[in-house]
Formats: sequence, C-alpha cells, structure tokens
Amino acid sequence: KVICIFDCDDAEINNRHNNNNDKFIYWGSNVYSFVIPYPNGYKNKPVSIEFYYPEKCIKSKDENGRRLFFSNEFNEDGTHKKDPKIRYLSKITTHKKIIDDKVIKNSSNKMVSIASPKSTFAKRVYQNDPSLGEIDFSEFEKIFTIVNKILRHNPKS
Repeated sequence: KVICIFDCDDAEINNRHNNNNDKFIYWGSNVYSFVIPYPNGYKNKPVSIEFYYPEKCIKSKDENGRRLFFSNEFNEDGTHKKDPKIRYLSKITTHKKIIDDKVIKNSSNKMVSIASPKSTFAKRVYQNDPSLGEIDFSEFEKIFTIVNKILRHNPKS
C-alpha cells in the first residue's frame, strides 16, 4: 500500500480530505492519503507535523546554535520579541507556523543565519540528539491509528 500523509496547513488539501476529520481517502490501486490530525491545542489551525513535538524540543538549539522558530516569536516588522538583534526576513503570518529559514542575528556587526532547516530537526530526532531532551511521541498515536486503519482496509469489502 502507498500512503500519502499531508500536513494540515493547506486549505485545498484539507478541504479535499473533509477538513481533517481523522479519516483517510482510498484513491484506488492501493493508494491512500490523509491529513495529519490536529495536535492537542491546535484544533482547526493550520499546522505542520513539527507541532506534534513539545515546544521546548522545537526551540532547542543544534550543535551550531541554530534552531526552528515559531512565527509568533516575532513582531509584525520581523524583529524577535525577546532579542532585537534577531530578525525574520519574511512576512509574518497570522497563524502560528514553524520558521526554518530567513532568521538572522546581528552578531559583531555581521549577519548570521540562525534558523535550522526542518530536515536538520528531523535528523536530530532520528539520532536521538541529547540537546532535544526527553521527547514525548504520544501525539503521533493519532497518525499511527489512521495508518493502522489503512493497513487493515480491504477495498473489496
């Protein structure tokens, strides 16, 4: 079976999947798709799978001092709410989202990129990076439940 899993941050995909009602679509030829269920605290809000991790884990710095950011950490003009030397160089969205690029810090009159790509975060999770601390994976149970339903699905019945 081929299972396509989508973040719930795209209105068109969400609408096609009945606005994320924890169900899957069978497309035929053993192809399935579903949108990830909303994580706790984010019902009906556009989020990516990174929101399944605890916030302290998402904000933890990698070995190079880089990390993921949340859009609500920045003012409308792109300055960081707690550290004015940090800036986000793109438009701030109205909903909370993960930022993994275009964040710079003025360090010794030199602009340094301090955002970490999502792929680096995923690698750190996979490698059990101790800087992430104890990771609670319980939120992922929602995804595994849908995958299990797909694996048991018999399209001929």
